[in-house]
Amino acid sequence: MSEIVLAILSGGVAGAIVSGVISYFVSIRLDREQRVQEQRKIIYSEIHDVLAGFFTTADKTEERHAKDNLTRLFRQSQIWGSPEMVKKFNSFLEAMDVSRPQDEKNRQYRELIIRMRQDLTGETISYEDIKIYGKIT
Repeated sequence: MSEIVLAILSGGVAGAIVSGVISYFVSIRLDREQRVQEQRKIIYSEIHDVLAGFFTTADKTEERHAKDNLTRLFRQSQIWGSPEMVKKFNSFLEAMDVSRPQDEKNRQYRELIIRMRQDLTGETISYEDIKIYGKIT
C-alpha cells in the first residue's frame, strides 16, 4: 500500500514540476509577445502621426516633424514591425518619389495603414474606409 501511495505522490510531484516548467515558458512567451505588441503600438501610432506631415493639408510644423522623424521610425519599424509591415513601409517610401502618380501613393499609404492595423488588432479595414484628405507630397 505504501508503494502505491509513494508512486502516486512521486507521479504527482513530477507532474507538478513539468506543469510548472511549461507554465513558465508559456508565460515568458506571452510576456515577450505583449512587449512586442506594445512597441508596435507606439511605433505604428507615431508613424501614422508623422505621415500626416507629408499631406498637403499639413502645416509647416507637421511637415518639419515628418521630415525629421520618418527615417528614425523607418529604422525602428525594421526592428519591431512585422515582416509584412516592413515590406509595406518600403513600398510606401518608394512610392513617395515625386515622379510617382498620386493614385499609387494613395494605394501604398492605404496598404501600409491596413497592415499596421492588422498587426495591432488582427482586424482588417477596407480600402474605402481609409479616407485621404489632401495629396501626399
